[in-house]
Parts: sequence; C-alpha cells; structure tokens
Amino acid sequence: MKVALSFYNKQMKTHPVLTKSTSCGVIFALGDILAQQVENYTAQTKGIDLKRTFRMSFYGSLYVGPVMHVWYSKVLPRFFPGTSLPHVLKKVCIDQTLMVTFMTSSFYTAQTLLENKTPANALDKVKHQLWPTLKTNWKVWPAIMALNFTLVPLDFQVILVNSVGIIWNAYLSYMQHRN
Repeated sequence: MKVALSFYNKQMKTHPVLTKSTSCGVIFALGDILAQQVENYTAQTKGIDLKRTFRMSFYGSLYVGPVMHVWYSKVLPRFFPGTSLPHVLKKVCIDQTLMVTFMTSSFYTAQTLLENKTPANALDKVKHQLWPTLKTNWKVWPAIMALNFTLVPLDFQVILVNSVGIIWNAYLSYMQHRN
C-alpha cells in the first residue's frame, strides 16, 4: 500500500490531471460493476454489461477527472483558501449546491446520450432523477466534504472523493439504469 501511495503521489506531482482522470475512470468503472453485481443478485441474473461500464469509465476519466481537478485545485482554493471554518463551510455550501447540481445533471445527460438516446430523453432523465439524487447526495456528502476540505491535502482531495465515490457511483449507475 505504501508503494502504491508513493507512486500515486509522484504521479500527482508530475501529471495531476492525467492521474486524477485515470483514477476517476477506474473508480466510475468499479462503481458501475458494483451496481451491476447488486442488480444481478437481486434479479438473479449473471453477467456484466461491459459497454455500460465503459460508458461510466469514459465519462469519469474524460469529464469528471478534469472538472474535479480544476474545481478542487484551482477554483475553490482561489475563492476560499485555507481550512478555516468559514472557508470550509463556504466550500461545502458551494460544492453541495452549485457543483453537485451541475455534475449530477451532467452525469444523467452524458450517460443518456452515450446510450444513443435523444437529447429529449436526456432532459427527461434529468427532470426525473435530479431531485431524488440530490436529496440522497445531501445525506451522504456534506460531512465527507467538510472533512475533505479540512483534513485532506489538496492533491489528495479528488482521490478521497473518488474512493468514497465507488459507492456513490454505484448509486448513480443504479439510478441511471433503473426502470
């Protein structure tokens, strides 16, 4: 574990966007595989839809990784530097209102379009899934983000969010694919 953390730390210093993007892609794929395993267990079916997993990984690596890099390492520190209580509270509030709404809407839109559905289908998905997803998000993420902004060094904030995000991405995948 120490070797992996050392390697990750080195990669973060030399290739931060690529490192965050790669880890996001892997973690989105793992979340989807977890969701599919749960779905298979409850439906008593077998198999993994690799195209679905690829769509999740593609979105995580090419969109979420770069966006989260800019958000956590450029935008938030510029407007709310440091870990003082007022700045942490502002970061959490902005992150959990503006950013989470934007990213959740983006997720449903991108996944629906990557499934070769229409923009109208994507809008319908956002309309029906956004509010329930946000309500669930607010039960999980504000406390995690407060700890993240307070205790975790800037270079490791995305990987912490991604690590917790395996379960969250499984939830998102479930919400995207439920009937």
